[in-house]
Amino acid sequence: MAAAESDLADLRAGASPAEIQSARAAVVTAQDEYDSYYRFGPTHALRVAARAELALAREALDELLGGASEAELDAAEAAVQAAIEALDAVENPTEAARMAARAELANAKEALDDLLDGPTAAQIELAEAAILAADDALADLLAGHSPEEIEALEASAESAEAAVASAEADLAELGAGHNSLVVMYGSTPAYRTMKVGLSGDDIRQLEENLADLGYRDAEGFSIDGVFDDATAAAVGDWQRANSQDPDGMVSVADVLFVAGPVRVGSWSQGIEVGQQLAAGTALASLTVIQAPVDGQLSTTQRVTARVPLSDRDLVSEGITVNVELPDNTDIGGTLTAINPSPVLDEQTGENAVEVTILLAEPASEVWIGATVDVEITETLIEDALVVPATALLALVEGGYAVEVVAEDGSLRLVGVETGLFVDGDVEVRSPELSAGMSVVVPR
Repeated sequence: MAAAESDLADLRAGASPAEIQSARAAVVTAQDEYDSYYRFGPTHALRVAARAELALAREALDELLGGASEAELDAAEAAVQAAIEALDAVENPTEAARMAARAELANAKEALDDLLDGPTAAQIELAEAAILAADDALADLLAGHSPEEIEALEASAESAEAAVASAEADLAELGAGHNSLVVMYGSTPAYRTMKVGLSGDDIRQLEENLADLGYRDAEGFSIDGVFDDATAAAVGDWQRANSQDPDGMVSVADVLFVAGPVRVGSWSQGIEVGQQLAAGTALASLTVIQAPVDGQLSTTQRVTARVPLSDRDLVSEGITVNVELPDNTDIGGTLTAINPSPVLDEQTGENAVEVTILLAEPASEVWIGATVDVEITETLIEDALVVPATALLALVEGGYAVEVVAEDGSLRLVGVETGLFVDGDVEVRSPELSAGMSVVVPR
């Protein structure tokens, strides 16, 4: 109640001299701001905003000088009266309030009695059903697995043991230096030990390579993506011909699938003949020259280029470019990927964006790894209308406008659509603009 009475007293007393002085200062400041934009036209955005601020400052001063309104005083008096009634209700409760409190107390006592009396028959039945369900689940666990489940688990264990044995044998052969990695054609990488009982795309491409190498004469051999006994026999023949252990299985250490014809690059720096290397060490780079597309071999030669970050807007995926080879011949290309993370170009010391370009036709293998020039044609717009970019004014409702100077010296805003930004100028489009018009450019 004290807070309500204090608010009512403040309203009746009115604004303090300090508040009135502050409001008058705000009006003076807003008037000065408005006068500073008087050189602009009456519809100029800055002048309109200054006029609105001046009106708000004057309105605030008028409210302080006018004091509290009748409605505000009535509301404050009503708040005081409500606070008095609330206090009286607490100090002198009515019979209805006492009855409501007695009812709440009775409900609380009833809830307490229910807890003291214990659970109901329905609650007991629900708990017993839960116990029965738990007993059944425990019995199922204690009974163990069915014969079929045990057989499946044993088969999985045997398969895992065979895979481990094959991997250990492959590792031993690699450590002894007796095994060599064979390159075969295929788009699916070798990701597992291929053996009898397996099927899939990796098996099919292995069978295709075995057939092309002349090992299709094994009885029952067919290219069906299933590693059966006939496939194992063909693998064994191939292994014997390559002085390998004819175990009829092909591991990830035996074969490397590539998409098409490749070129072996230079040896990695520091690699010497007879040197022992850790697993996974790169020996030489492989560059795919061709890959199958719709049943035909096509080029997969790519060029990696760096575009200055300032020219990022000039490139996009799908644009065509020209690649100039060291012998001054040109090959077309398509920009297929843009790395979103800028990198530092050590040659120029500036940030750049890496792009990938797919050549339209294969270049001579002698140029693989060579440095080439990439030409990107900028967007060309005929008869563009341009203004200095600093002449653009951002509109409150969105978009841009320029301030046009008429022959009589007056100013008016003209909304425009923007286009390309080049060297500090911007392309603008509007039916109200034409070449030769004067626009305002802030200093």
